[in-house]
Amino acid sequence: MTFEVVGRGYASDMSLKPFLPSERQPASSQRIASVAKAVHAMATIGERSAAAASLRDDAFAAEIVKTATLPASTTTASTFAAKAVADLLDMLGPASAFRPIMGSGVMMLGYDRYASVLAPTYSRSATNVKFVGEGAPHPVGKLSIKGPTLTKQKLMLSCALTRELATGSNGLVYINTALQENLDAGLDEILLDATEGDTTRPSGLRFGVNALTASDNADPHSAMVADLAALGGAVCDVGGANLVFVAAVPQWLAIQLWCPQLRVPVFPSGGLSAGQVLCLAPRALAVVGGNEPIKLDVSDQATVHLEDTSPQPLTTAATATYPTMSTFQQDTLLVRLRCAMSWALRVDSGAVAWTQNVGW
Repeated sequence: MTFEVVGRGYASDMSLKPFLPSERQPASSQRIASVAKAVHAMATIGERSAAAASLRDDAFAAEIVKTATLPASTTTASTFAAKAVADLLDMLGPASAFRPIMGSGVMMLGYDRYASVLAPTYSRSATNVKFVGEGAPHPVGKLSIKGPTLTKQKLMLSCALTRELATGSNGLVYINTALQENLDAGLDEILLDATEGDTTRPSGLRFGVNALTASDNADPHSAMVADLAALGGAVCDVGGANLVFVAAVPQWLAIQLWCPQLRVPVFPSGGLSAGQVLCLAPRALAVVGGNEPIKLDVSDQATVHLEDTSPQPLTTAATATYPTMSTFQQDTLLVRLRCAMSWALRVDSGAVAWTQNVGW
């Protein structure tokens, strides 16, 4: 959800102080809890230094409060060059397919100082690998770097909470749930949809890919095997043995029960409708993120347009944006996460296959 925000909040542009190796880092499963603690402290206390002082038992949450950014994590820093994407992965829950897909061999890139980066075309060729005789010339391929250009795009999550809800005895649970469940659902839905990309967002993986016809075999188990084989067969020329399936939750459960020995990873996702299953060659997917940390803002002095589908800029024209809300007037807190990231497939076709209306 994205809101147009105007007003003074608690955001900070202070430079990030890196953690010392001796300082305790939270496990991935605890990272979202630390973010929730930081938001809860800022909501309850407000002033950053005092809020940070109240978090002596969680150095990670205290650092978030001080700098309004997510500190580096040793669990992901060595794996992903893009800091923003690493932060996102640590905040996602078990209901998201985005995280395991990112860990399945996708190309990770960082924007660094640039507004866009080139994702080189994925190609597999044995042409330049030859045995040669003594003194004979060896083959040299022509270097050709081409592929999709990934421009810097901004991913945002905002949610409004009443002060009573955020600061009550269950405030941490509410904040944790609001952040994690919205991230899980939002990222999966965008990644797996069939929407064409534009200057605002990247294309969904199913864009431009026609659905394969599901098996009409009356036996559900046989239909499942036929559908999975067809999907894998449509992608294996690009992915080889490095394939993953993503399935709507009912189909994921059926695969777990009927094909427990399946060696190809299968991830559940709410980003697919019931009856839909997708196969992806992860190495053909490039993901780029900002090298700066995710920014975290909490404000009780903002005016927002309460719209999660097509938010509009606030205006003083005769036709006003509606509905609007003053967080100051209604004693409400607005929590916002933002980071730079995008993705693209490095091949024109053959990296994704999907089907729908399966009979199992």
